[in-house]
Amino acid sequence: MGWVLIAVLTAAATAVAHHLGLVEKVAETASEIAGCPRCTVFWTVVAVLLLTGVPLLQTLLLAMPLAYLTDWLGLVLADFAELYDRLWQRQKRRRNPRK
Repeated sequence: MGWVLIAVLTAAATAVAHHLGLVEKVAETASEIAGCPRCTVFWTVVAVLLLTGVPLLQTLLLAMPLAYLTDWLGLVLADFAELYDRLWQRQKRRRNPRK
């Protein structure tokens, strides 16, 4: 029965936060974070590690270098995307040599 109280308190807190404009501000901040790959990786790793019980200091010490390492992963993924596009265009020319 304690879960009913938790649900009611959560609903009330969310309604108050929405009324005060906090939900809109959180949405704006989340869209800014989503625009930055490093920020997205950092905060996602922090959230997941904290939810799985990893201590805060270890979480931060792991999330920071991972966020910067994803820049390199992004470069590798961009190279793969370029290779895929070149192969796709070549395959397309083979199928339709008149175009």
